[in-house]
Amino acid sequence: MDDKMSKIRAVEEKYNHVVFGMGLTHLMDVGHRNFDAAAVDDSVKRIHTKGAEAEANGTRSIMSPAFQCEIIRCAGALAAFSPWTLFVYIKKHMEIGGA
Repeated sequence: MDDKMSKIRAVEEKYNHVVFGMGLTHLMDVGHRNFDAAAVDDSVKRIHTKGAEAEANGTRSIMSPAFQCEIIRCAGALAAFSPWTLFVYIKKHMEIGGA
């Protein structure tokens, strides 16, 4: 187990499995509450504004504003699902490595 995973495991052990799971759920829920349609629209507008300012200044981001907006829209679509449903999907259907 690498260092990051060991540190996460230490948090789980400190608080116990039930509190740890509820803490993860709360963390995701706070994000869910921030991803309603109005928040997504505001974020997309902010990204476009910052992108236009950066381009006017001759600077470029690693991710284009369009790509950043797609991430925000995707997060907004995922906010329709409960954190536990997302956890189950991740566990069953996603390969995660390099953490």
